[in-house]
Amino acid sequence: EMLAKRFGLGGRYFLFVGAGDRRKNLPRLLQAFALARVRGSADVQLALCGPKVPRGAASTSPGVHWLGRVSDQELRALYHAATALIQPSLLEGFGLPVLEAMASGTPVLSSSATSLPEVAGEAALFFDPTDVDAMSLTMERVLTDRPLVEGLRARGLVQARHFRWEDTARRTLAVFDEVRGRGPMRQASDAPAGNIFPR
Repeated sequence: EMLAKRFGLGGRYFLFVGAGDRRKNLPRLLQAFALARVRGSADVQLALCGPKVPRGAASTSPGVHWLGRVSDQELRALYHAATALIQPSLLEGFGLPVLEAMASGTPVLSSSATSLPEVAGEAALFFDPTDVDAMSLTMERVLTDRPLVEGLRARGLVQARHFRWEDTARRTLAVFDEVRGRGPMRQASDAPAGNIFPR
């Protein structure tokens, strides 16, 4: 009810979380989503939230909701109610939304590029991020195959528990240092312990 009132979302929807820059591959995601609707899933919606995805931005794609930045509480609600998270990135340093979604019991559809298969393990459906048709078919699978969805939920919860705050902080710092040309950090001793998303 809160999501319907706040964002106009009701029923089934795919969720994208991240900045709207080129490496996130949004043009292909919009094409794949449009194909999925044309091929029989006309009721499904797509919610995009994050920096550079402005709230209220005009879209010519039916069923697309541009949410912009959202609060932590709103993001938790979006994860929990989503049919699936879709992460179509061409380049990704770590892929934190994948773990957030899995920890929320949300199925994950993920690009097979860069770090994402390592993060998601066997708990996601993967697609070639340059292949619009493959991305669209992956979306259709999660809309029509309930046993598959339940398996993704269960495996995602297990996968998310493999990542602890210390490990995640170390990996994130290593990415930052690699980008800056300093080489990997050796420790993250001040990172909090425990599961990455205890909720």
